[in-house]
Amino acid sequence: MIIDTGTRQSGKSTRMLDWMHSSPLGTRRVCVSVSLDQCRRLYELARDRALGLEEWQFVSFEQLLDGRATGLAGRVYLIELGFEDLELVLQRMLLRLFPFDVGRVSMSVEA
Repeated sequence: MIIDTGTRQSGKSTRMLDWMHSSPLGTRRVCVSVSLDQCRRLYELARDRALGLEEWQFVSFEQLLDGRATGLAGRVYLIELGFEDLELVLQRMLLRLFPFDVGRVSMSVEA
């Protein structure tokens, strides 16, 4: 697992798109983001860069969790997920599970 950190406007989204584009044969990489608006923004960026990524490869956290990521069903290749702005996705996920604010988290950066 790659953990890409950086400040705002440091190229994290571009690196995510490059990672998706460079998927191995038989694998399709899918970007999970916090909102449909963010999915659209990333898809448009990928389209402008002519990366050959398809719209179904960009899903929101809500679509994934609610089973509405219909583009992922029935695919004959391996699906690998990448999370854009993981801290925001994690925050939404935890709010659905617990009725409390999460004030701090920690994690290991080892694979």
